[in-house]
Amino acid sequence: MIFYRPDHGTIMNGHRSRNASSGKEPEETALTSPNLDPESDTLPDLDELPRPPLRELMERTPSRLALEAVVGAGGGAALSLALPDWGMGTAGFAVAGAMAAPIALLLTPVHGSLPYRAIRYGFGLALPVTLVISFVAGADGLLLEDLLVLGLFLFCIGAVGHGAVAAALDRFDE
Repeated sequence: MIFYRPDHGTIMNGHRSRNASSGKEPEETALTSPNLDPESDTLPDLDELPRPPLRELMERTPSRLALEAVVGAGGGAALSLALPDWGMGTAGFAVAGAMAAPIALLLTPVHGSLPYRAIRYGFGLALPVTLVISFVAGADGLLLEDLLVLGLFLFCIGAVGHGAVAAALDRFDE
């Protein structure tokens, strides 16, 4: 349970935090809001609170995850046309893309620089898809070089694609 302690202006997690060795009251922490008045029992208006960046609201919504799944399925189907002899078929590639794209988004941090987030998304996309393809289509005698090229290709597509979307969302924050 999270509650507000008006005597100190801090938000606590269901228990009173006290330094056991010294008996002192807790100092201000990152959970302390600068807009909370310790002498008042009322919370400030919503207009006084800082707004979270737009990317924090947009990155993890169910609609964004569903959109990632649809785009991943479309990308997987398009990839199956380029790699017809890998033994997975269009449906297999589409399912792999639909599962990997939202997972890659969830593995990507919301905070951090744009290149860092793009690289994390690229790895988050390339590794699961390459592993799935290597296990599913591996019995057909795929070469390691083919899988490495595919992983690098998926990394580049993921990093550039997520970088463009993240740059657009970051632009709205300014």
